[in-house]
Amino acid sequence: MSASISKLLSRSRDLRARLSLSLPEGHPCPFTEACSCVADVEQTTVDGVCHVICKATPKGTDESAVLHTRTEVDEEQCFCTSFADYDAVPSILDKTGDAVILETFPPDRLTFMDLVGELSEIGSVEVQHLSLLEQQDDDICDLETVNVSVLTDLERETLEWGIEQGYYEQPRDVGLDEISEEFDVSKSTISQRLKSAERKLVSQTVG
Repeated sequence: MSASISKLLSRSRDLRARLSLSLPEGHPCPFTEACSCVADVEQTTVDGVCHVICKATPKGTDESAVLHTRTEVDEEQCFCTSFADYDAVPSILDKTGDAVILETFPPDRLTFMDLVGELSEIGSVEVQHLSLLEQQDDDICDLETVNVSVLTDLERETLEWGIEQGYYEQPRDVGLDEISEEFDVSKSTISQRLKSAERKLVSQTVG
């Protein structure tokens, strides 16, 4: 492997996330009013102004149209600003109903969890897939996809807290005692909850 490729891989990110974000009625994001015929979207924010370019082919025609909108944004309402706050860049893949489908490459799992938490303050967010790009020495990376939406809210919250506090480190920084105290339930309940979450995630990777 050449030095330039090694340098590139050393800075590469091994996570890919796809999520759905439903914005509340009346939200100022210009993409909320885009129709389903939109095929490509580009977005950038400059000096508090959101610029969105939508490329679309209206139904019943063979001609493409390009729409450029400018909207002053409140940083607390702009999901693009939230991504930037967590060192991530959103790519708008699609619009389904009132939901915007986004893809991003977060720096790590914990940062992604924090990002999802902030996005949930803007609208209704659902993580559809969290993908692990496993680097190979000589070949293109294989993609391993895990659908975290199969977890219950309690399973996801407990798992996230355990990861953040070092339950899965070797050696462990916290044990079942600390997690059960945090969630005010018994150790057996926490153990069953974590095993259920782990089983749901692992079963996807081993078939």
